[in-house]
Amino acid sequence: MSLEEYKKALKSANRRSSLPFLEEDVSSLSTVYLGVSEIPVSMIRGTFTDTRSSAFSDNWMPMLDEGSEFAYKWSRLYDSQIEEGLRDPITVYEYKRSFYVVEGNKRVSVMSYLQAPVIMADVTRIIPQKEDTDSCRLYEEYTAFQKCTGIWNILFTIRGGYEKLAAEAGMDLEHPWPMDLARNLQGAFFRFSQICSEISKRKAKVNVSDAFLLYFSIFTLDSLLDRDRRTLRSRTERIWNEFTRQSSSLSETPVSSKRSPLGLSWIIPQYSERHPLKISFLYEGDSMLDSWAADHETGRMYINKRFEGIVTADSGLCSKETLNKAAGTHDLVITTSKNLLKDTLAAAADHPETMFLNFSAPLESHVIRTYFGRTYEPLYLTGILAALLTKKDYILYRHGSYQPETVSSLNAFAAGVSMIRPDIKVVLYEGDDTAKMLDAYPADLAFLYQPKNDAVLPGLYRITGGNYQSLSTVIWNWPVFYEKIISDYLYEGERGGTEDLQAGYWLGLSSGVIDLRLSDSLHPNIHRTVEFFRNGVIDQQLNPFRGPLKDQSGSIAVAADKNLTARQIISMNWLLENIIGNLPENLVYRSDLL
Repeated sequence: MSLEEYKKALKSANRRSSLPFLEEDVSSLSTVYLGVSEIPVSMIRGTFTDTRSSAFSDNWMPMLDEGSEFAYKWSRLYDSQIEEGLRDPITVYEYKRSFYVVEGNKRVSVMSYLQAPVIMADVTRIIPQKEDTDSCRLYEEYTAFQKCTGIWNILFTIRGGYEKLAAEAGMDLEHPWPMDLARNLQGAFFRFSQICSEISKRKAKVNVSDAFLLYFSIFTLDSLLDRDRRTLRSRTERIWNEFTRQSSSLSETPVSSKRSPLGLSWIIPQYSERHPLKISFLYEGDSMLDSWAADHETGRMYINKRFEGIVTADSGLCSKETLNKAAGTHDLVITTSKNLLKDTLAAAADHPETMFLNFSAPLESHVIRTYFGRTYEPLYLTGILAALLTKKDYILYRHGSYQPETVSSLNAFAAGVSMIRPDIKVVLYEGDDTAKMLDAYPADLAFLYQPKNDAVLPGLYRITGGNYQSLSTVIWNWPVFYEKIISDYLYEGERGGTEDLQAGYWLGLSSGVIDLRLSDSLHPNIHRTVEFFRNGVIDQQLNPFRGPLKDQSGSIAVAADKNLTARQIISMNWLLENIIGNLPENLVYRSDLL
């Protein structure tokens, strides 16, 4: 029977690569005897000398003929392991966090074939030459950790990881850890490693030890030992996503990082299951009755699930009293309407220890941050769509109420129309005078920016005999928006300002937080055409505010081949030449609010 197992092991050998051996000359290096210990089979890199390397492949499977004396001895060892276990420890050198076998190569081969996690070994450490390098300092941390815990196989790639792990466990790297704690840590790491092995089959691979450190910094050690496997897998997959994040894409322009690539700050959040991030969402209307508040409530419930264990987010109606109360009990307060801006500013001034976010266009402020969508991007696409569909010389545009961001959206819409049909005029109006406007300016399409009727969503409509057929709708994806903001808050820390705007979030089509949804009634070719232009905006090949652009007076508003800056977009106080209508003289801009 054991010879049959040898044949199986022989077939699984990688014959293109023999077993590694310690090629470095370590004869001049000092050693320290560590005694008999249980070591991970996965860390046994090879044999100490090259005399046995040709007998095994690099996965420790045998490569000598099944009729050889080697095969007979291998089979005897296999029988011994199955019947009573291998009693004698192998002899190894540990060098730079890998083991090299001096005596016991066939035993390692048998245990590798049986996929045994550990093997008993008589261990001597070869101490590397001391150098002023990060790898040398990392190894010194590792040896201190191994001495305190007896754990071999937690192998961080980030300097400072062992100190961080010790601090999270309430220990240090100078004194022995309690046996129960070390045993629980080893068990938790083993369970985490198994789950990572499953996940890595369909996700980008990561260093399991580094991912474990991130998990342990967020969740408790007990959770790895006591929680059901389904919960652990769900949590670990979320950690996987955070671990592989390279950088945030939240600001309109990149923000340079202040972190050292060797530091832990880029991976370890400041909040955890022990100290969760507390968030309060405050609404202008009742989330049970108001559709706008209900949409934000969907985002709040999503992040509670998405960041389960490290984020707790509650909600309520906003008032001066609830704002100040939330500020005293939460880390982050989010007010979800531009109408709540002034009250938010007042509360932030009184509570500098709390972070405030207000849903409004980018604002020059040092006391709060804003979050908003680059609405002009989907409006640009809507203008293109309108020009493709209309059979008239006019397109109506009802703005509802003027805000600085609606000016850029209006101009972007007009720019989109002009790109396809320069001869078409966009007619600006407000109120419920659509029928009157149709008499003066015959049109078959109207864009309703802020409809009076909640049943009518902002978007492009075809007008036929007083009836409105929806052709496109501007949509917000609040779960995506809040996931990006909270991820940034958890893992990126304080954000700096950009070249054009004070710190805040102003996201567009590329982020997925805002988009344009076309009616299924439109021809597939229309869908494909709009998608072509959409990709151009996302790839930054198309810009609605790229010159030359003229204003209503015929003056050059944007010079040829120039793009408006973010600040110029937000502070627009002019309209494109193909717009009929005027801006109100009392339009208030962001910079005037403070």
